Amino acid sequence: MMKLFDEPQLEELDLILEGMTGPEEKKKVQQVLKSIPGVQAATIIPEGAWIRYEPKKVTKEKVAQKLAAAGFASVTFQDSLSGQTTEVSQD
Repeated sequence: MMKLFDEPQLEELDLILEGMTGPEEKKKVQQVLKSIPGVQAATIIPEGAWIRYEPKKVTKEKVAQKLAAAGFASVTFQDSLSGQTTEVSQD
């Protein structure tokens, strides 16, 4: 069967976030993540967020920049599939 449209390649990422302590901050993080083009899904988890995104449209560094601009430092990325972690600089 021929596909009419290619499905986008998606990656998953867990973020550890600083500054997300109460329900208002969690709601704001959710809004920021959902506003980023290329982020397909975002779920708040304890101490952070899980996202599914299209790496052709957005990088994990760009996600960190958007969160930092909203007041939330993402200090560690973890690839949900491989478990590989990366420390993040907010520079």
